[in-house]
Amino acid sequence: MRVEAKLEELGLTLPEAPKLPPGVELSFAWVWVYQDRAYVAGHAAQNPDGSIAEPLGKVGVDLTPEQGYEAARLSALSVLTAVFISTEPRAGSRNDRTIQRRQQG
Repeated sequence: MRVEAKLEELGLTLPEAPKLPPGVELSFAWVWVYQDRAYVAGHAAQNPDGSIAEPLGKVGVDLTPEQGYEAARLSALSVLTAVFISTEPRAGSRNDRTIQRRQQG
């Protein structure tokens, strides 16, 4: 079963590519693809439109365990979106600043 079909079967929807606030630049790539591996960093929970999901904070201090669970679920979907974008034939074409692809060699 393809990943997309399994996500649909589970009722999960991937968010749009991450959207940063105006003027924010990242000093790292969210996904770096090298040979047959994808290195992932710096993801947060995202709304379906690609914006950062709230509430923000630490579980047990600012968030309930249920809110923390939901944030973790949304973060995992954000990672999947970035990996899918990075492995498309034109890697990074939807968000060049967040995806880096390194040639084999």
